[in-house]
Amino acid sequence: MSVAELTEPTVDERDGRVVLAQRFAVSGPGPVLLRARLSVGLGERGREDDAPVGAARPEILYWDNGVGLRRTEDCVVDSPSEIELVVLPVPDTITDIVVSGARAEEVAAS
Repeated sequence: MSVAELTEPTVDERDGRVVLAQRFAVSGPGPVLLRARLSVGLGERGREDDAPVGAARPEILYWDNGVGLRRTEDCVVDSPSEIELVVLPVPDTITDIVVSGARAEEVAAS
């Protein structure tokens, strides 16, 4: 199975909030469980996966498959398909977005 970026993250406004939106293509045997790993980018120094205690972290607002919104951390989609991830970034930071996929049946069995 494959999850490919269709677009770079773009700044947008949704429901009066500044967000990042990025589209992905999913292919391979399905259904597919998608998971997003969000972190604060540190430029040349990498990224901050574990924020300091009390620090703001990027948040998943929703996944949009064109049929409806899923306001969950993970998202199960049919394959092949396209989906948009909408994220609330931490102000004045770089947000790194990594989406991975696994066969939903394999995840449920483990």
